[in-house]
Amino acid sequence: MGRGIAALLLSAAGCFVSGGPSDVLSRDLPDLGSAWFSRLRDHETRIRALWEWDEERRATTGETQRKGADTFEYFAAGHRSIRVLRCPQPGLPEAWLVWWRHDFKNAHAILNGPDPESYPPSTIEAAQRIEAERLLREREDVGIVWKPGDPWLESVGIFLTDSQGRLLSEYQFMGCGVIADVDGDGMLDRMEFSRARLTNETPSVEEDARLADLIESGPVDAAKPRSAAWLCNLGRRHVTPERSFRFDIRERAGTAGLDLILVPQMLEDPFDEADRGELILRPGATPSGSDLVALDPSDLARSMRRFAKERFGWQFSSVGQGGQRASELRVGEPKKETLDTAPGIPFSVPPGIAALSPAEAALAHVEHNRDDTHRERFDLVLEPPPPDPPDSGWVEVVVEPGWADSSLSVWWLREDGAECWTCSPKDGATAFAVSEVSREPLAHWIALLAHLDRVRTVPRGELPPDLEHDRMGGADHTVVTIRLGMVEPSSLLVDFEPAIPTLWQAIRGPYDRPAAAVLAVVLGTAPPAWDVSGNFETRPFPDVVETWLDPEIVSSVPPPLVRHVIRAVGMRGKEEFRPRLEALLRHWGPASPGEEALAKARVAERMARHAMWTPPYDSLKTARRRLHFTIAEVRDLEARQATDTPSQLRETVEAALRMLDSGDDPVRLEAWAKEVGDLGAEWARRRLGSVEGQAPAKSNL
Repeated sequence: MGRGIAALLLSAAGCFVSGGPSDVLSRDLPDLGSAWFSRLRDHETRIRALWEWDEERRATTGETQRKGADTFEYFAAGHRSIRVLRCPQPGLPEAWLVWWRHDFKNAHAILNGPDPESYPPSTIEAAQRIEAERLLREREDVGIVWKPGDPWLESVGIFLTDSQGRLLSEYQFMGCGVIADVDGDGMLDRMEFSRARLTNETPSVEEDARLADLIESGPVDAAKPRSAAWLCNLGRRHVTPERSFRFDIRERAGTAGLDLILVPQMLEDPFDEADRGELILRPGATPSGSDLVALDPSDLARSMRRFAKERFGWQFSSVGQGGQRASELRVGEPKKETLDTAPGIPFSVPPGIAALSPAEAALAHVEHNRDDTHRERFDLVLEPPPPDPPDSGWVEVVVEPGWADSSLSVWWLREDGAECWTCSPKDGATAFAVSEVSREPLAHWIALLAHLDRVRTVPRGELPPDLEHDRMGGADHTVVTIRLGMVEPSSLLVDFEPAIPTLWQAIRGPYDRPAAAVLAVVLGTAPPAWDVSGNFETRPFPDVVETWLDPEIVSSVPPPLVRHVIRAVGMRGKEEFRPRLEALLRHWGPASPGEEALAKARVAERMARHAMWTPPYDSLKTARRRLHFTIAEVRDLEARQATDTPSQLRETVEAALRMLDSGDDPVRLEAWAKEVGDLGAEWARRRLGSVEGQAPAKSNL
């Protein structure tokens, strides 16, 4: 909705409005008309109708939107699962409830392209979401918002209207709670949980301010007096209190109503050990010994101030109200600190996966490294279609310890054998170490990695908005990057994210690129199925160049190996190999449209990376979003051009030729170093510093 935080809190605090039931139509709310209501009821025009309501509301209140958030497209991206159902209220038998979940957190990603850190939804997950949407529509037809067993509602927008489009309530925001028939009278109620803040206004005793959980229940229109309210879990300010109780909402035996049950934190299964009768909250009754404070529901603000005076002796006090997350209050939701595996336990490869098929091995690898919470919330699936078993391909592994020279290893699967080529990517590298390896284990590893890229997690229910991966600090910041290319019988290119596995504790959230990268690295750094010790020979650099840069052979060599030798030719000034590079360009001919698009996308990515580290930093979010978009675009174009050797290598060849032309000329080097977005600009910057006898300027290109 684009509302400011203050406006949201004021709206959420509508329960503090005092006074008895009154004619809500006297609030001078807009009349949008029956035609508008008809559009609101139609699933095809519902979002547009809600947008019309929001435009009218903002025009009436004078509220403005920040630039970029004032379009219909942004509004549609941030408002999902809009529901309209009959909702009789006290004095309003013709009321209809309009509610929706806010999705502003993902609105920019929805509009600006996928974040490369997350996979797109799988076809299976998409089908399940469609089914969930169908079930929600069926509930709408019978007037059900929530029932016991469902996740609690979070970040929900609400207002009431009638069938003639006359608004019966102002916009309301519900942070956490349920909308259901709580008291069993046949009409929907609103039970909400929020964080209450009681503050002594005397500055000298500001430290005596308290936090508490506020539980309230009453009509859906929060401007109406509540029917019941309590304070629970009192704690100190600035410190999240160690809650004595969480809550559960269950059907009331023998009636159509619901019971709110206090659940002691120390009990794993409280309903087997505690007397439920002493822990049930109902209007007019307060469980004994629960440190629970019953409030006057007709005026919550005054009631809380009275409580603060009686409990703490405050003559003057103020009260406020904020949001709350369901995962912090709901019984059965693990505390955040228990969601992780034990700190420091490394991820590992499960035993026996070499005997499984690649698909089974990929699923077993993910299953082995996720915790119980993840198993409860997600099902593992493989996104079809599965890749064919490889006859040829390669795996590139780059290790950057941060305190030593980086190393490059390329495992090369060919139809007639398999090899591992290793070297240091330093400018002065003079040779490769080549080891023969067993072909079948390498083919299995490549196929396993390809399937690992296709694993998806399908949520079993609605997920809390803060579900993320957990990482921890550590001294070992070794970054490992793995890239995979399958050549025959079908082409496939997979670019895993750079990963630091030692910083990870658990896979909690959806299976995305960071999770896949960590598990790929674990596979790549585990003890291999072959022994290369004593089984290697040295290949001098000139021999490799003469072989791999032959235009008739270059397309059959893994691109990371060819790229390494091409860059080495330029960086080390090997003028004698210039004819080889020029012959490659002549052999490839003019660039194809796909290659040109990829080259432009790579330049845009490098410029976006530069913008990430260039002042002003107040636009960092915009720069990051742009970078994510360009990375995703490059990935997509590279996958489409996976078997096109010129698309993979032409830019590197052109940069190497320019390195040979620049040599040690400070004028040329300085001009090149200033070119933002050019592939060789950082090399030129380092070379210039060496030529001038000074440390090179720092660059993040």
